[in-house]
Amino acid sequence: MERVDGTRWGVVAVAVLGGIAAALHVGKVPPALPVLRAGLGLDLVTAGWLMALVSGIGAAFGLLFGRLADQLTHRLAMVLGLCVTAAGSLAGAAADGAGPLLASRGVEGAGLILTIVAAPGLIASVTAPRDLRLTLAVWGTFMPVGVGAMMLASPPLLAAFGWRGAWVAAALAGLLAAAALLALGR
Repeated sequence: MERVDGTRWGVVAVAVLGGIAAALHVGKVPPALPVLRAGLGLDLVTAGWLMALVSGIGAAFGLLFGRLADQLTHRLAMVLGLCVTAAGSLAGAAADGAGPLLASRGVEGAGLILTIVAAPGLIASVTAPRDLRLTLAVWGTFMPVGVGAMMLASPPLLAAFGWRGAWVAAALAGLLAAAALLALGR
């Protein structure tokens, strides 16, 4: 890794916001479970799989996605991860049953894991050594902030647009973060 003289705070901020956007996909499921169960006829086991699939993908493929992020560059891997997550979420919004919803959740999980394994490398690559502990500490807030934000946003989203609207909103947040990462350049 090359030495960075000054921290690129804009890139750090967008990387953290990208992580938060990815974490929205974790926080969108719990508030929507009653609506999903009623609307799609999901049983409790399937609802549990919706919750657990992302963690399972991370456990099974995290190392592989980390290696992929190193090969692509961390910024490109984050952009790709956010786009894959958004694509999975949009496919989920169109799902008409448990099978397609679970499949879309698997796609979301793959994108989420690629995003969150790439971000620390991106952050480290644009951070001066004196700021590294601070930037990585800030990065560590992505999951609770993203999940919490989606849990807070879900009641009005669900009331106004249903669970499909929550899926679309989470996808749009990820696409905005990906576009911001692309706009920042190297």
